[in-house]
Amino acid sequence: MGCRGHDGDVSKLIPLFAEAGIDGMLPFEVAAGMDIVEIRKAYPKFRIMGGIDKREIAKGNDAIDKELEAKLPFMFKHGGYIPGMDHHVHPEVSYSNFKYYLQKCRDIYKSNHR
Repeated sequence: MGCRGHDGDVSKLIPLFAEAGIDGMLPFEVAAGMDIVEIRKAYPKFRIMGGIDKREIAKGNDAIDKELEAKLPFMFKHGGYIPGMDHHVHPEVSYSNFKYYLQKCRDIYKSNHR
């Protein structure tokens, strides 16, 4: 499912995008080192979609919980974010894991917007 490297790490381009009037992007490739929480801290108004590690979603409920709890509460609190896996749902993600992931996203969103 990919390796860590520079392909997909566009963090250094974000200031250039912002200067050109681009205010958001997708995807945010976790395997390339893109960290949506750190990007949100550095660029509070930049719109972000993605940044959920598809490899973790494939591992099951405990890994899904850990991945989403580490990112979504902060991202939802600061806004300008739509959750999604980097690029697409990988074939190794089972249907039951995908359903759990979606429900967990909903639950975290609701718990942060009461």
